[in-house]
Amino acid sequence: MTFDFDSSSMAEEVLSAKTAAQLEPVLQRLCRMPDFVMRDDVRGYKLFMKALDDAVPHAAEVLALRDYARPKSNENVCIIATQFYAVGGHTRVAADITRLVGAQNVTIILTDLYGSQAYRTLVEPNVQNAGFHARSMLSLKSPAILDRTVELHNLLHAIRPTRIFLLNHHMDLCAVTATYPFRSVTEFIHHADSVPSVGATIGYSAHVDLTPCVFDACRGIGHEPILTSMWLPPSGPLPKIATPPSERLRIATCGHPSKYRHAAARRWSDWVIACLQADPSGDLTHIGPVDDAFQKEIRAALTAGDVDPARYVFAGQAPNLRQALASLGANLFLSSYPDGGLRAMYEAMSLGIPAISPKDPGERPLMDSTPALPGWAAVHHPDGMATAITQAKAQWPSMQTAEYAEIVQQRLGAFEQYVAGTQADA
Repeated sequence: MTFDFDSSSMAEEVLSAKTAAQLEPVLQRLCRMPDFVMRDDVRGYKLFMKALDDAVPHAAEVLALRDYARPKSNENVCIIATQFYAVGGHTRVAADITRLVGAQNVTIILTDLYGSQAYRTLVEPNVQNAGFHARSMLSLKSPAILDRTVELHNLLHAIRPTRIFLLNHHMDLCAVTATYPFRSVTEFIHHADSVPSVGATIGYSAHVDLTPCVFDACRGIGHEPILTSMWLPPSGPLPKIATPPSERLRIATCGHPSKYRHAAARRWSDWVIACLQADPSGDLTHIGPVDDAFQKEIRAALTAGDVDPARYVFAGQAPNLRQALASLGANLFLSSYPDGGLRAMYEAMSLGIPAISPKDPGERPLMDSTPALPGWAAVHHPDGMATAITQAKAQWPSMQTAEYAEIVQQRLGAFEQYVAGTQADA
């Protein structure tokens, strides 16, 4: 099947603009229209916007953006993103890159398309507490998208980066247009991997995929992508989980409410009820920010399902998921649904915690969040949850061994190799 979204009308708008004054309203409108990617016929089925990507060089030419070329290295790295979140896989990917490269060599620039980033939050202690290692973190503030694009382009010429990691949101034409002249040192980290994303077909110096299904799709259009894991093994000793699931089931999940609210065959609460009914002594802790509406929805569903809503605990945000899981004594991880959280599953499994991933029948081809580690089970119907929990419990002993820890190091080490540059031009 084709994963290309028809963006020809968007491309025509860009190509019809012959001056900066004509281009500004086009960029403004396109950058502010992200909702279409959540349509039922788009999310999970479309990945590219080739027509729009093909129009990016024209936008760069209209703005007279200057080409740039240098040999690539980690000497002077820039990470460019739209925005970061308290909970989110791509945020943690960026943080891991900064940890590997080192603060002395990293500048982070946020395009902040949605105006959510206050500069007072970018002071050094806050940046460090969020897990980033950088000499500076900047947020673009020009009111117009066109001006913001030129601002980013000029900043990059001033910084003179030797390597750019690009982690833009799907409609961030500011980031994509500004970095187009820097494509010889820019690497596209394809994290918006279940929706069409601008930039995903541009010939940057490297195209990096975090999941096998998206890697296959990108290879299918002629890319030579790099497949790397979503993260690297954690540094230092890992905390231990004391209580095995055979004694008392302590389930955890992690994610923003948006991961649990997309249209799907079932509700998130259907899986939760099945979990808690399978083990009447167990509980489930939700790590991450939640709003009042989400809490009320869960409590009402559990009450209607004859499950005590007090068994679903809202723990709030945690700066370190592994430490949070250890402090909770979690011994089973339930992935978010319908938008699976592969990064969170990896973090749980690195502690030796087995995971369960709820799946819809006939899952959308780009929504396959299959971990590259043993120790997890898929469940396709709430009626199968008890069996999946039994399978997870059986996985526990083998996941507490030195052999399993070695598998974690080997499977997830691809990320470290990529950032080090040993795979950068593969």
